[in-house]
Amino acid sequence: MSASANAVAALRAGVAASAAASRYSDGELELIYGLAYRSYQQGDFAQAARYFSYLTLYRPTDERFLKGLGGSQFMGRLFSQALGSYAFLVLLDPQDAEALCMHGYSLLMLGERQQARAALARAAGLGGGLAPFARKAAALLLLTERQAEPGDAPPG
Repeated sequence: MSASANAVAALRAGVAASAAASRYSDGELELIYGLAYRSYQQGDFAQAARYFSYLTLYRPTDERFLKGLGGSQFMGRLFSQALGSYAFLVLLDPQDAEALCMHGYSLLMLGERQQARAALARAAGLGGGLAPFARKAAALLLLTERQAEPGDAPPG
């Protein structure tokens, strides 16, 4: 196991052993998740982000809660915050094509084109169970290649 994988495993174990982890049962957190998901589906991204943020207080390494938070932030156009959520997800699982794709997409929305391209290229190279996100990353990467940088000479 790599040093980073050991660190993530230690983080998850520490979180699981914390007092916060036992404050709510899994069933209670699922009820809150249902509210968060419904808010997201109804387009109330600010409310969804509040619910998902609350959930991550008690399960800070739960990928479902973190992806919900990042998605709510992204859809609410809070790209900087979404970037932080997706960066943490990438730290937890560097092979997660969805997290990498959305990390790159957030960077792109913030105008960080070169960093976005690097994240999107990594995501596009992954497949696994999240192949749709690898394809989405490849499409976004292709779009960034077709867009001119400021100062580029016009085509033709």
